[in-house]
Amino acid sequence: MSAVSAATRGRWPTNGRSSDPRRWATYGQIRSEWSKGADGSFELLAEVPANTTSTVWLPAAEDAAVFESNLPVEKVAGIEYLGYKEGCKVYAVGSGTYRVDLRPQR
Repeated sequence: MSAVSAATRGRWPTNGRSSDPRRWATYGQIRSEWSKGADGSFELLAEVPANTTSTVWLPAAEDAAVFESNLPVEKVAGIEYLGYKEGCKVYAVGSGTYRVDLRPQR
């Protein structure tokens, strides 16, 4: 598990923001900033350094819609859905900056 997911996985408050969002890895800094609204919305800014992969855990219902930079995550190169585990949608991501927006189904 990477620093992106390890910093917050399993500790999602009802609403709020992340703290201390930066960690260092072998190839550079990993950043994970998130905010969660009381309505179940969730936003994540993740930066993964070059030559690095990461696992991202998003607290979501299995049917929640996930977007990266306003595109459905399924259409974004470099993001692979790994499945639904422990109340989270789990994705593998490569190097880059990701702006993920989770929208609960109404």
